[in-house]
Amino acid sequence: MGYEHTFEERSGCIREQAALRREAARRGVSVGELVREAVRRAYLRPSEEERRAAIQRILSREVDVGAWEEVKPLIGRYVGREPDAEG
Repeated sequence: MGYEHTFEERSGCIREQAALRREAARRGVSVGELVREAVRRAYLRPSEEERRAAIQRILSREVDVGAWEEVKPLIGRYVGREPDAEG
């Protein structure tokens, strides 16, 4: 009742496992972490359509950021200089 695998299938799995072990060692993580990362990338990431829809939702909203004179010093703090009167 068990599964029967050909030699090629078994040796392919052994090669893949060896490659995973090498990559895990190179990165300093476990093989399990590599597998979890691959699952997140392949199956848990939003689709291109979902990402576009999210961007559209964000861009379609009007946001009150306050008066320019209140925001100007904050922008300067993060940019490293005070913006001029035009922006």
